[in-house]
Amino acid sequence: ANGNFDPHKHEAIAHEEGEDNKILEEFQKGYILHEKVIRPTKVKVGIKKEDGGKQNE
Repeated sequence: ANGNFDPHKHEAIAHEEGEDNKILEEFQKGYILHEKVIRPTKVKVGIKKEDGGKQNE
């Protein structure tokens, strides 16, 4: 489960703090036939941590 999330090939069914837009885990293998996605790969995607604090004014 390496690489970047591609919405044309992957279905994000979970997310977790981590490197932004990176696939962290693969839940179900996808299938491509003749360069067409038959079933997208179901994955967990990393999202960058949101800064909850206020910026200095």
